Amino acid sequence: MAVTTIKVDSLVRDRLARLAAEQGRSIGAVVADLAAATPTEEETKARVEAAIQYFRDAFGMDLTDADMTEAEEFWQRLKERQAEK
Repeated sequence: MAVTTIKVDSLVRDRLARLAAEQGRSIGAVVADLAAATPTEEETKARVEAAIQYFRDAFGMDLTDADMTEAEEFWQRLKERQAEK
C-alpha cells in the first residue's frame, strides 16, 4: 500500500498524536479507522434504504417522504443541541 502525506492544522496533528499515543497506535492507524468508520453520502443513503426496507418487512410500515423529513429535522435539532454544549 502506498503511503502519502496529508496537511492538517497543528492542533489537529497534536490531537491525533495524543489519541494515537493513548491507544498505542500510529496517527495513520487512527486516521484510517476514522475514515473507515465515517460513511460516505452514498453509504448513508444505502443504509437508509436498508432501514426503510427493514421497517417494511418487519413491521409492515412504509415510511413516507414526510416521515423521512420529520426524522431528518429531528436529527438536525439533536446535532444543533450537541453543538451548543
